[in-house]
Amino acid sequence: MQKLSLAACALAMLIAACGESSSTGPYTPIRATEGVMRLPLVSTAPNGVQYRLVGAVFVITGTESLTITDTSPDTLIVPLVAGTYSIQLEGDWHVERVGTPSEVVPVQLISPNPMAFSLAERDMREIRFLFKLPADGNANVGITVDEGGWITGTMRFTDHWPRDPPSEYAELVGQEVPFTISFEFAYLSRNYWRGLSVATNELVVQFGGPYSALLHDHIARYLSGDTARFELNRGESNLIYFDNFTTMGMSTTGNTPYHLQMTGRHLFRGVLDSEQIPVSQPFPFTTEVTLQRYDTSEGMLRGVATGTGTTQ
Repeated sequence: MQKLSLAACALAMLIAACGESSSTGPYTPIRATEGVMRLPLVSTAPNGVQYRLVGAVFVITGTESLTITDTSPDTLIVPLVAGTYSIQLEGDWHVERVGTPSEVVPVQLISPNPMAFSLAERDMREIRFLFKLPADGNANVGITVDEGGWITGTMRFTDHWPRDPPSEYAELVGQEVPFTISFEFAYLSRNYWRGLSVATNELVVQFGGPYSALLHDHIARYLSGDTARFELNRGESNLIYFDNFTTMGMSTTGNTPYHLQMTGRHLFRGVLDSEQIPVSQPFPFTTEVTLQRYDTSEGMLRGVATGTGTTQ
């Protein structure tokens, strides 16, 4: 098995709360019923290179609403009344490398936009907008931030089990939500079916759509930090399909209770190597999706996922 040298880079502009005091000192709530959201606008790559999000407008709606237009500080500290919220990145934003403000870095925003979240009293909340930067040896950037791929699209939830009594997933049936699964690197190997097997490192999983405590606070949180495997297999007429995506149930914080699986045969015309095995490449997909706890007696959620992904 070999480590894939991925031709993509990931930038994570963190809207973060680490549960500690901020860079400007301990935070004292103005109101007893509020929490705080910490928004760093500078991302530091593993090699020390820094990137800044410039020209962004953050529109926050929910229990209270506000629009943030002053993004000149390195970090914004935003007190909010405890409740549920949505945050949307707007404006004529771009990313620059710190120290070269005239150099615009060509990035792609892959996070759902807007994203929903909740904030408890005296809480500090972490949310991340994820950006991907193409790695081109001839580009002005000339560096690698960190290598990564992603799978992004929408999930439409159509059924749940059991129905009587209703499972915990009943509230999600009928909803269609954007999602992003991001990973920094992956390992490639050939599988038994003469296809390409991909094993990722730790995932970052995000959902858009209306706020759901189950989806945004529990499922996304537990799946983030897990790892996954999936395949690009060769089908009839030398067409290719994405299949057998499954999370592995182990995260950096221990076992995760949720399991996500996507299976399907959405054929597309892609690139094969000299031995007629799919190579690492972007791919479209339409798959069945199943979400459940590892203890299947807790029920399951089914639906359809559509979108695109890449391992480069």
